Amino acid sequence: MHKNLKIDSGALTLALSHALDLAEPRLANHQERVAFIVWRMGLTGKLQDKKIRNYFVAALYHDIGAFSLKEKRALLNFEFGNVDLHCVRGYNLLKNTFWLTKTAEIVKHHHKSWEWWKKESRDLIDEIVLGAQLICLADYVDRLIDRKTCILQQKKHITDEILSLTGKEFHKYVVDLFIENAKQEDFWLTLRSEWLTRLLLTDGPLRKEEMNIEVLLPVSELFRDAIDFRSRFTATHSAGVAIAASSIGEIMGLSEIDRELLEISGNLHDIGKFAIPDKLLEKKGKLNEIEKEILKSHVFYTFSILNSVKGLEKVTQWAGFHHEKLNGTGYPFHLKEDNIDTGARIVMIADIFTALIEERPYRKKLVKNEVKKILNDMVNRGEIDDKIVKLLLSNYEYVFDKVTEAQKKAIHRFEKQFA
Repeated sequence: MHKNLKIDSGALTLALSHALDLAEPRLANHQERVAFIVWRMGLTGKLQDKKIRNYFVAALYHDIGAFSLKEKRALLNFEFGNVDLHCVRGYNLLKNTFWLTKTAEIVKHHHKSWEWWKKESRDLIDEIVLGAQLICLADYVDRLIDRKTCILQQKKHITDEILSLTGKEFHKYVVDLFIENAKQEDFWLTLRSEWLTRLLLTDGPLRKEEMNIEVLLPVSELFRDAIDFRSRFTATHSAGVAIAASSIGEIMGLSEIDRELLEISGNLHDIGKFAIPDKLLEKKGKLNEIEKEILKSHVFYTFSILNSVKGLEKVTQWAGFHHEKLNGTGYPFHLKEDNIDTGARIVMIADIFTALIEERPYRKKLVKNEVKKILNDMVNRGEIDDKIVKLLLSNYEYVFDKVTEAQKKAIHRFEKQFA
């Protein structure tokens, strides 16, 4: 069954990259535009397909380590400060995914100037150096663009700015690749086009690529950490939900592939929180009504991000329905029990259970009797599945220990590399 599950790799990579830019409207599709510029320069330089693909993926993920909205806005405005911080965070996120080790190195160095590389006695023959320089220039170009002005009127100003940095920020070869593309109106118009995502999907380096569940699982762990590590208060949450969901699936006797899909759904269930300002996630008091409404929107974004990926239908529903209720009082779709399958019900309960047993900014973690009462009250109101809750409570210590162990590993990683 594992071999039968095929996910559109290009669509997933682009969807997850798009999610990273949701918090700031001025940054929308920033990483896609950087990836497009890198792709075009790679084609102009007649680089090997494998190299172009690696550089393209690194460009799509280059700002994955920029955790806060303040940090993203500063980068957008050329206010670099400690520019290495988000580069190193990105490296730490990516390096543990075995096929992204080169990507991690490129992301780590994507703000390094050509002068810095010269001091390190490294040249463009080095694959990491070339990739980092391509992204460095492409990122610089996109941040120079004024969204309110006709893009073709900006060609000369941007080109002159890049030329002025030749030999300092950028190697002449990389600048030449950019200049060749900058001569063409189609390059600029495509860069600003609303069809850019579709172009990258249909013609880009990841077209027709597929991944199986063995590849999808570590990708989901990567983005779980990217969203949860924005705050200490959320640093362990999705890891707990993922193991709680797969453990409940195990107790229920579900198939191996469904248990893995439950784990992936738990990892990705809060990916829509990329659209939520980090100050809401870290607020120490209770949220006001406006803040609650803003926070509610994260589930819609989770569903929307995942819904664009062929082959991910189960995960989309199981992750995207985790705040629905069987009696229709949930959100954002107000589904009722006939439209909420077993997997979605499990993730729903795993999310509630994990939230109750972990510390939050506004309360301490709850003990077993408190958790049991809250879950049973929700069952009595017709909100969550009675049978799944009974199974969970009958195996409370088993699931609790699994969640606790997973969260210990998550907090250790967070404190060691990201705190």
